[in-house]
Order: sequence, then structure tokens, then C-alpha cells
Amino acid sequence: MSVLKGEGDTLILYGTIDVPVGARTLSGYLARPDLAGEWPTVMIVPSAWGVTSSVKDICRRIARHGLAAIAPDPYRGDAPDRTVPVEVASKGFVAIPSARLMADLEGVAEFLANPAGFWSNAEDGFGLLGFGDGGVVAADAASHLTGIRSLAVVGAPLAAADGLPLPGDLVVAMGGVEVPTLGVFGKADPRFDADRFSALREAAPQAEFALYENAPDNFWDDWLDGYDDAAFRDLIDRVGGFFHRTLPPRR
Repeated sequence: MSVLKGEGDTLILYGTIDVPVGARTLSGYLARPDLAGEWPTVMIVPSAWGVTSSVKDICRRIARHGLAAIAPDPYRGDAPDRTVPVEVASKGFVAIPSARLMADLEGVAEFLANPAGFWSNAEDGFGLLGFGDGGVVAADAASHLTGIRSLAVVGAPLAAADGLPLPGDLVVAMGGVEVPTLGVFGKADPRFDADRFSALREAAPQAEFALYENAPDNFWDDWLDGYDDAAFRDLIDRVGGFFHRTLPPRR
């Protein structure tokens, strides 16, 4: 079988999922290998638009690399429309109470770690993957959630830009992370800053980093004009390899 870069080669199942979180039910999207076994698992914190078709595609591609990927909805059903400008979406994301975001992630982590589950080995640890503004949330969660084995952040903002609020300080958040970490950034992102990137590397000496020279913000989002297919395909392979190296193997 011929496999294209970024595609993966594992048969998968995918679709929406309801996750019980306390007395509530949190919606999300799950993609996982359609094979017997309990698989290394990654929880995805999406960017400012929430669980879009692009995020679902990322989940499926990661699953085709032999990982289970679950993306809970940070907006609880009230995500911004895809047609709104990025600054509007970012403001909506930043407005979500941080305590609520963390509680939702904690609830999903407990759901994943339930040993009664038949498709995930997350009771032995799982990964966090954050995109854009969600990368800062993921970095903050990595130092608080029980069971985190590794963290990857993609395109998380390093500095403020016109009309784009910061969801938090990525350098500070990464300074509290002790697990293996991957940071991926596009140098054409208006919120990429070389000085802040140097500070990030000092704050997270355990991390490995990749820079895409001409990739803009949201380069992984195929709905947006800045989508970079070559960078995206390389990203999926890079992320898949990173989590296979750092998460408990399939059993």
C-alpha cells in the first residue's frame, strides 16, 4: 500500500462522542484505530474556533498513525461561526472561564483513565496536544492534570498582535511542565516573537522544537487561506512520532 506523508496507515473509527463529566455531558470528537487493543491516547485542545471540520480531520489523521485522539468542545456547543475574523474567535476563546476549561479537561482525563474503557490505555498516561490559543491552555493543563505523560503545542501565541488577545503566557505555562514536550511554530505567525521563543526554550529545557519558516498562524487549518499543506503533513508525522515515543505502547 502506498502511504502519503501525513496520512498514516491504520484503519480507524471516528465520530462524535458524549463524555460524562460530573453531572453534565460534554460533547467532543473521537477517532481511534479500528483494531483490537488499547491504544496510546491524545487529548486535543482546539484553537479559537473549537472543534471544527479541520480539527476532526486532525483527529482522524492522528488515529491513522495508531493513536486514539479525542477533542472535547471547549465552547460547550456555543462555538463562534467559522466566518468570523480570527480576532473575534480569539476573543471568544479567551472569554471562556479558565476554571471551566480546566474542569472540562479534568473530566475528560478521568473518562479516559477509566480502566473499564476498551480502546484506550490512558489509565497508564496520555498526551495533550494544543493548537493556537488552545496550546496555552494545554501547556497550563500539563502541569495540573493527573496522568499527563507528554505535551505538544502547535502555533501557540508567543506575543500579542493587533486585535489578537493572549489567552495566557505560554512561557510561564511551559515553565511548569516537566513531561516530554514538543513545540511547533510558524515563523510567519504574527504572534511569533524571536525573543519570546528564546525565553520559551530556556523555560522548557526538556522540550524539542520545530520551526516552519514560512508558515503563518493556523497553518494547520485547511479552512483558512494560510493553510500550508506541506507543513501540515510534516506536522502530523512529527506529532505522531513524538507521541509514539512518549506514551505507553498499545497493549
